[in-house]
Amino acid sequence: MEQTLGVPQSEAFWRLSLFTFLLVGVRLVFRHTDATMPKYMVSTFGPSAPFGLVYSINPFLITFLVPIVGLLTRHVDSYTMILVGACISGVSPFWMALGAFYWFMILFMFTLSVGEAIYSPRVYEVSVGFYMAATTCPFSLRASLAVSSRGGGGGAGQGGEGPKVPAHGHPRRTVARGGRRVPVYERARSF
Repeated sequence: MEQTLGVPQSEAFWRLSLFTFLLVGVRLVFRHTDATMPKYMVSTFGPSAPFGLVYSINPFLITFLVPIVGLLTRHVDSYTMILVGACISGVSPFWMALGAFYWFMILFMFTLSVGEAIYSPRVYEVSVGFYMAATTCPFSLRASLAVSSRGGGGGAGQGGEGPKVPAHGHPRRTVARGGRRVPVYERARSF
């Protein structure tokens, strides 16, 4: 019990805590790719926007880059690798600020993936348990932040035209399925 009470008084504990909670911000970028990027692409490029193709860049690059980066940087300490990779991943959304073009979406995903390939393996090496607990526990908060920070319901963050409401009703009450619009409640029953 004495050791448990002594942990919060340790300087190393607070450094690790701060470091880990700063990485939560980097993980927020990944929540943007899940929560807002598909909606942004559909709103900006139309319903045939290839979100899956753009998103597939990440696992493809991670599969090949992680072993290569790990091999080439095995002499570099983990803190430096985590810092460099997190900074690269953290600045990746700025590509999309340059304009609404597919190339910027691809550069965003490429930069995000390169940063992840640099920092992700080292994070697990440094703080597996604490990092996983800190990044998965507040998942709903991070997802809420990602959705709420996207610029509102389709406003300036999505071309400035406001939400695109289909002629048959509210955009959030229906989903596309098999070339037709299906009410959300029907979609859940039809699987």
